Amino acid sequence: MLEIAGARPVERAAGGPSPIETGQAARPQGADSGPRESRLEPAVSVEVRPDAQPAEGDRKAAGDYRGRYVKDLDSQEIVYQVVDPGSGTVMVQLPSPQALDARAYAQRAAAARAAQSEAKEAVNRMA
Repeated sequence: MLEIAGARPVERAAGGPSPIETGQAARPQGADSGPRESRLEPAVSVEVRPDAQPAEGDRKAAGDYRGRYVKDLDSQEIVYQVVDPGSGTVMVQLPSPQALDARAYAQRAAAARAAQSEAKEAVNRMA
């Protein structure tokens, strides 16, 4: 207690900043009196017109590929394929082959579990 009573207030230097009066907004030093506005140009600009023609590369790319619907043999589902007519290569398939394989695997696993549970029930009924 005796130490606290003997503490003196901190003395401030005479040249320090003066406190801000209420009603005054703080501004950074060097700030202009008016607001500065800087606009950025758009990263990409697109012009849409009713009479616009597709670019030559777009016409060629769109005309080269053919879409077709086929039935997948493993999953027995209809899939959509985009095929390159020159090489016959499937460029895009929806749903993907991986999704079809996963779905077929899940169906086979569910059928195996169902068959296993039916076999257990048959054994339990005999006992």
